[in-house]
Amino acid sequence: MPEHIFISYARADGKDFAGKLHDQLEIDGFTAWLDIRDIQPGNHWDDEIDKGIRECWALIFVMTPGSIESEVCHDEWTRALSFKKAVLPLKLTDFDDTEIPFRLARRQYLKFDGEFDPAMARLRQRLQHMQSPAGQIDELKDRQTELKRALERADDSQAPRLRKEIDELAEQIAYKERALREPEAVKAENRQTTQAMIDLERERLLKQAEFDRALTRRRVVGSAPQGVSETFRDRDTQFAEIINTLLDDNGVRVVSIYGRGGAGKTALACKVLHELEKDYARVHGVVYLSTRVGLGIGFEQIYTASAKMLGGETETALEQAWKQHQTDLNARIQTLIDHYGQHKCIILLDNLEDLLDAEGHLTDAELKAFVDAFLRQQHGARLLITSREPLNPANDARRFEKVVPLDEGLPEHDSVELLKALDADGDMGLKDADENLLKTIAAKTHGYPRALEAVAGILDRDPLLTAEKLLANADLWRSEVTEALVREAQSRLDADARRVMQALAVYGRPVREAAVRFLLEPYADEIDVPTIVRRLARGKYVTVKRNTGELVLHPLDKEVNYNQIPAGLVDDYNRESLERRAGNYYVQLRAPMESWKTIDDLAPQLAEFEHRVKAGDYDSAARLLRNIDFHYLMLWGHSKRMLPLREQLLGKIEDKELTADNLNMMGLACWCLGQTKRSIRYYEQALLIHREADDKWGESAVLGNLGLAYSDLGEVRRAIAYYEQALVIQREIGDRRGEGTDLGNLGNAYYSLGEVRRAIDYYEQALVIKRDIGDRRGESINLGNLGLCYREVGQYDKALDNHLQGLKIVREIGARSSEGYRLNGLGDTYLALGQYHEAQTHCQTAVIIADEIGMSREQQEWRTTLALTHLYREQLNTALEVIRKALTYETPDSSETEALHGLVLTRLGSLADACAAFERALVGADTMLAKTAELYEAKYTSGLALAGLAVCGDPVRIPQAIDTYRDARANCDAVGVLAWNRRLLDELAKADANGILAPVRAVLE
Repeated sequence: MPEHIFISYARADGKDFAGKLHDQLEIDGFTAWLDIRDIQPGNHWDDEIDKGIRECWALIFVMTPGSIESEVCHDEWTRALSFKKAVLPLKLTDFDDTEIPFRLARRQYLKFDGEFDPAMARLRQRLQHMQSPAGQIDELKDRQTELKRALERADDSQAPRLRKEIDELAEQIAYKERALREPEAVKAENRQTTQAMIDLERERLLKQAEFDRALTRRRVVGSAPQGVSETFRDRDTQFAEIINTLLDDNGVRVVSIYGRGGAGKTALACKVLHELEKDYARVHGVVYLSTRVGLGIGFEQIYTASAKMLGGETETALEQAWKQHQTDLNARIQTLIDHYGQHKCIILLDNLEDLLDAEGHLTDAELKAFVDAFLRQQHGARLLITSREPLNPANDARRFEKVVPLDEGLPEHDSVELLKALDADGDMGLKDADENLLKTIAAKTHGYPRALEAVAGILDRDPLLTAEKLLANADLWRSEVTEALVREAQSRLDADARRVMQALAVYGRPVREAAVRFLLEPYADEIDVPTIVRRLARGKYVTVKRNTGELVLHPLDKEVNYNQIPAGLVDDYNRESLERRAGNYYVQLRAPMESWKTIDDLAPQLAEFEHRVKAGDYDSAARLLRNIDFHYLMLWGHSKRMLPLREQLLGKIEDKELTADNLNMMGLACWCLGQTKRSIRYYEQALLIHREADDKWGESAVLGNLGLAYSDLGEVRRAIAYYEQALVIQREIGDRRGEGTDLGNLGNAYYSLGEVRRAIDYYEQALVIKRDIGDRRGESINLGNLGLCYREVGQYDKALDNHLQGLKIVREIGARSSEGYRLNGLGDTYLALGQYHEAQTHCQTAVIIADEIGMSREQQEWRTTLALTHLYREQLNTALEVIRKALTYETPDSSETEALHGLVLTRLGSLADACAAFERALVGADTMLAKTAELYEAKYTSGLALAGLAVCGDPVRIPQAIDTYRDARANCDAVGVLAWNRRLLDELAKADANGILAPVRAVLE
């Protein structure tokens, strides 16, 4: 065991022996505690003694005349007994006639006589026995004997408690004796039962996920962090006040319950929401979120839970908006608030103090932005906050918050009634206690519900203790009374119960019994978990949620119990091993990969990751993320969630390959979030590691990602250099898949530079490889790219053929994003052919796919093509609506879309707005050209913007437009490119009443 052995002695005649005993115990491998050795100068002596007894596993009572007479020693060993610690009386030769204290008389003492070393050997043997399963049974029997003796002298009020404890000990002894007698059978039974319970839990989660997906709306999302107890008392005034405020349209949008730990904030909030759940007429839905439960509190959690609660088409719209605005937090916030509308939605943010700094400001920037916007805008949703510390909103938003202080506990009458209710069977001596005694307890606990529960728990676990004696312990009733009573209550638990409590503290969230059984299985097969859980629930150490069967710890209890677990590798039972074991539990709950549809399906993996990190097992955490971040979190638009997970591993992973992978994935996450320059920094670090390890495959993959990043920034020549480096490596190591990918990337780069024939050559090389290795998705991509090139050179039949071949493949393999590309490519080609209806049909389908998948670049690009089809069909207002929607998406370059925006506005006569759009297009195109001067599409876009500005009233732009178009044509004068840009200029010319565009168009003939 990791705990120490406390040595109790009298200084008058036992000091020298105690010191020698301490030193020899340490030499023998035990951890010993002696006041004169272990209390540091300046520390409070009594507090340190008390702590030393709480944290010991055994107390050695050195019996001398002085220690027998000492009140201090008496208090030490009686306190140890009350804390259910093993007490070993040590009888010394020099004091052989010393009489053992009455309460210890039935305990087997050790006679420390003769030479010191042989006596020490006997003591060592006894201590080892005491740590063994058989020794633990002996300790339980000693405790049972002591209680039986106490029962002989007990009065009628105390006898029932003693009999109950004796019976419980008998049950516990019987279980442990069988475990000792039939260890393999008990282990097998426990393992079988635990596995069966885990299987049921996994099946329950799968069914719940299926049920949730089938629902069009979930009126209640999440689970209350606490069950609503039948012993809930008072708070009637606050209860009514909160409900009325939440339901009234009085301008208050946030109700905050503030108060110290143990004041009952969460219990009150859960009671309120339990009541509102039943109010179908006025309450649209309820969301439960807590920093201590599930995935915690953040804007993403609020957004996702609100979407489920609103349901139906609103949920679909919110899911699409989340993917669309990956880099635009304000757009996501506004979308959510708009969808709340006037729906009365109540969202609980429990234990918010975990996210506040010293000044009360939210430390999470996204959550802060949401709360600020939520407070300032008018809507029907309401936040219900519980926190030990008050939120500090912006000054202009304070008037929208209603503060409900819970600084004071329950009134005297309600405190007394709660104490009685906690002792429903009358076993704790509270139900029928003197009224004045209960009032005294109420006063000393200040009426705090958790403190009152702790009093009941202490009495429940210590049948020899009376309420009067508890009150006489002055150390418990100081300023931090709730915390002191909680610690005292925990100390009254035996070793088995403490382990169950520690298991719950490790999980840190509501779990079922299966989780506790699994966690403790390697450490304590002799623990009767279900029986202990029932006892803990009766003593209010644990709350059992009736609707779910989950076990919940109060935050104060969780903190106390977690801190009791030894840190570091003292033995096999420590925080690190328990956290690792908790992670293994969530491995058992994983759903099959094919069923992963939403982030909720990854809840076991995310919980496992949390425990792996706490265990310091960063390499396993990194391997876990490999399986869920790229193909799931990023795909579903949760790059923002993925990035902080990866950041927790920075500088902590031992495996070099995993370290590089972590950096590479952080780069990808940043790239998805539009943080391209930051992504490059991570890529460069990953590249260095791959090169140092001579990992050619990893090096080539990162080089390709760097190429994509620089291409996004408009630095196409630099991107080409990276693609070419990657290509050389891929050919060296025979990575044909990578070779084909980077040949395609090179084709994209040269296409953007206007070198269409060269691009075709790269695409054709890539196509051969993709077909050879059976990469059908890669085959379809290169067919589509060839289709784009053939359109540019005016070979429209070839373009259509390639797009259609690619479309057939992606529909066969179910690659939705690639299907969207092929459809948009077909739309482009039909536009070039003047078949506008066909073009519109294909582009509309492409946009639907982009919205389903949440691809922001494509959502803008494909809407721009769709807007062109409306423009060419003279559907100008529809074209304007589509183009404005396209501009809501965050992309590296929106210049082409802005130029089309200006063109449509010009045709509609909105010249001032058109000028602004053309100027934005010009700035965007110039920004890209400053990085790579050969970007022909940017040059044609600049020419159109300059021509548009001329039509809108600035004719001096005509010479600039002519020069720009000439430069663009010198860069790329493919037949299809010229035809495409003449068609755009012709549309603009329809608003050119004075014919000033004629010399501009002549450049494109």
